[in-house]
Amino acid sequence: MNPTWPSLKTYRAPFLDRIILPLGGIGTGTVGFAGNGALHDWEIMNVPAKGYVPSFGGQQRMPTPSLLLRCQQPGSDPWIKVMEGPLPFSAYEGPEGSPAPNAGLPRFRHAEFSTAYPFGEVRLQDLTCPLEVSLQAFNPLIPHDSVNSSWPVAFFRIRLSNPTPVIANVSAVFSLPNFIGADGGDHQLNA
Repeated sequence: MNPTWPSLKTYRAPFLDRIILPLGGIGTGTVGFAGNGALHDWEIMNVPAKGYVPSFGGQQRMPTPSLLLRCQQPGSDPWIKVMEGPLPFSAYEGPEGSPAPNAGLPRFRHAEFSTAYPFGEVRLQDLTCPLEVSLQAFNPLIPHDSVNSSWPVAFFRIRLSNPTPVIANVSAVFSLPNFIGADGGDHQLNA
């Protein structure tokens, strides 16, 4: 746990499956920061869109907005993971796997979510990752100040730490499809 990041409550599996912290200014729409680090419920075009996640080309099985991490240590092949914890068991369906956004991408095996609204932090762990990884997000909320709390923004910070003596070459990227013209009003719910 990060002692400088506000936190009143920490959630672990199976409670992560139903947690979403709304990010965005007052009256400007929201993006949901899920308990496993995924970005869901994109309600940014003045249309209720619970379950809407924009994708490349509007295809459900294509990658959706995500934060990705690449790591390589000397003498090892590089690896890439989406910075999300495991999918909930309920997201898997029969022989097709899962229709959930980014379901086919490698991800972290463990996640925990700490929050003190408007702040949220997801800490990710995996035996294959030597790093301590956390995603932090927050709103522009300032109590009793509706003008400055209404900026249409969400803030994200990636914190990476290498507690091992082995050097790691690391990079992170935020992948966001261009979904101009899509409002989420005409969509099928994603898991």
